[in-house]
Amino acid sequence: MGILNLTPDSFSDGGKYNSTVAALARAKELLDQGASILDLGAESTRPGSEPISAAEELDRLLPVLEGLPKGKFLVSVDSYKLEVQAEAIRAGVHIINDIYGGSKELYRLAEKHRCGLVIMHTPGPPDKMQGMTDYGDGGVVRAVQDYFIKKHETLAKYDIPRYWVDPGIGFGKTLLQNAMLMGKLSKFCGPGHGVLLGASRKSWLEGFGGSVVANRLGGSLAAAAYAARQGAEIIRAHDVKETVQALAVDYALEHICPKTGRLQLEGIQVRTQIGINKEEKVAEQGIFVSVGIEGDFSAVVWDDSLEAGTDYVDVINEVRDFCSKHRGNTLEHLADKLALHLKWKFRAEAVELTIDKPRYTGKLELYAIRFHVRR
Repeated sequence: MGILNLTPDSFSDGGKYNSTVAALARAKELLDQGASILDLGAESTRPGSEPISAAEELDRLLPVLEGLPKGKFLVSVDSYKLEVQAEAIRAGVHIINDIYGGSKELYRLAEKHRCGLVIMHTPGPPDKMQGMTDYGDGGVVRAVQDYFIKKHETLAKYDIPRYWVDPGIGFGKTLLQNAMLMGKLSKFCGPGHGVLLGASRKSWLEGFGGSVVANRLGGSLAAAAYAARQGAEIIRAHDVKETVQALAVDYALEHICPKTGRLQLEGIQVRTQIGINKEEKVAEQGIFVSVGIEGDFSAVVWDDSLEAGTDYVDVINEVRDFCSKHRGNTLEHLADKLALHLKWKFRAEAVELTIDKPRYTGKLELYAIRFHVRR
């Protein structure tokens, strides 16, 4: 979603596109860079901003809406005023983006005209919200979840084609609260709606080195990639070209490049000498070894050939050979040494190993003695 501010005072690019000609040129540029949705905002909602009238907002908005090509992309209007929302819907926009989460009147309009919605969370109006960051004992994540639960219950009563929830990064939240919401973004995903993230260029990125708007691109891209991995469907961005590239690379690294897999072998039957009792020192006994080998299994996944991966039989034989030669007192020692050996032998990223010793447990009234180790 490319951001197109039609305002003279937006925090990031206010005044750059507040003429119809400049706005339409910017719209084309955003679409050429890869935006599939344009989000038009004719009133700034930055922290501390003052509201404008619906008439002034429409004067900025409608000429641009009329000048946009039709039927080639989705158009969203960022407005919380019902009068503006209604005019925008009548003008054919596809989505209304409401920072206050909408109203029943908006929901009825969206249902009637088959319009999508973005429902955002904010604790208060822009001129007061940064003083409203106390979310009580439950914390910001619980508060935003509870807010959306109520919205879901209400929206279930309307037949709206699609809606997205936006946790409102930067709207009435501290740096830590923004980070906590980002970290729990997947909690806002659900089967009946999507998630939109709008973190681009916002001042919370100052906490990570983006002291001025021009220095926040890196943080914006990191937030976008992280949000996409958490399940966000829409990324609202100023820097569309860079964001599209970052998401494409991140997707490739996540879904195409080698990934860690795990080979699990359960209950390998082994004979070894182990224990502290006298009779255990002179006779082998049966134990069970379960092994999890973690590493890059992408080659065998792609080639469907065991030769490209780790042979199960080789692992089993290695476990049995090592244990047959081992002499020791404790499961702990054997498990650790065997895990290290297997990690080296099979060039694993990690080895997780469990040993069950079922013998000499009768007096203890238990099935087996078990030890687990990860190397």
